[in-house]
Amino acid sequence: MSGDVYKHKKSGTAKGLGKELTKLNLISGLGFTIIANVLVGYLLGAFLDGLFSTTKIFKIIFIVLGTLSGVYNGITYIIKELERYDKIEKQKTEDLAISKDQEKSKDDGKQNDE
Repeated sequence: MSGDVYKHKKSGTAKGLGKELTKLNLISGLGFTIIANVLVGYLLGAFLDGLFSTTKIFKIIFIVLGTLSGVYNGITYIIKELERYDKIEKQKTEDLAISKDQEKSKDDGKQNDE
């Protein structure tokens, strides 16, 4: 009995840790998306500044464009991930309801047999 309680507590902790890591993954994905877009904008701006012998105009323009693009892509990434998590939670809820209905029907069948 005590082993069952230990396993239950341990699995509950693992589920909680998994949810926290999922949140961390979501936040880090957003950060990497924004940083990558800004970095590409900077590199493209530096290349064009060197190509056209301008001072910093292309760097500034492409950093701003990279930031806007990164924020937009980050928001769409978060929306897609949240929709995916909602779909998974909905499926889990439906599966739980189905399993409860099956258990109830089995219990009803056993009572009818008695």
